[in-house]
Amino acid sequence: MHHTENYEPDASRGYEAGDIRLKPLLLTIVGFFAFTVVSILATVAIFEVMVPGGFASKFQPDVSTRRLPPEHVPLVQSNFTAKKDMADVRRRERQILESYGPSEAAPGKARVPLDVALETVARQGLPRWDAPAAPKEASR
Repeated sequence: MHHTENYEPDASRGYEAGDIRLKPLLLTIVGFFAFTVVSILATVAIFEVMVPGGFASKFQPDVSTRRLPPEHVPLVQSNFTAKKDMADVRRRERQILESYGPSEAAPGKARVPLDVALETVARQGLPRWDAPAAPKEASR
């Protein structure tokens, strides 16, 4: 930053003199990194004091030593196992919807793939059943 209105660069140097003072810039950079290192060391020290055993402790205890809830309380699944279980259920449902086989709900009846059943109904229509006889009114 130049304070004179009629500034003429010194061409004898071969370059223009810089406006940035290097010493304050370097002190700022060194101060930033010193602050960062001190903050990390303070965080580690606080963690060692606040957490029993510090970094040497195990965050997840071994399954054999972990206290489990009573039998009547359900165990909570982790997000990974819940997603895997849901994928397995959906895979099994898709397999049932897309394959032939015996019906689990109605013994003695067969299961057909959903797309085949829809095509058959679209082609032939729904079966007609006789309307049930109207109930006789009770005589008074």
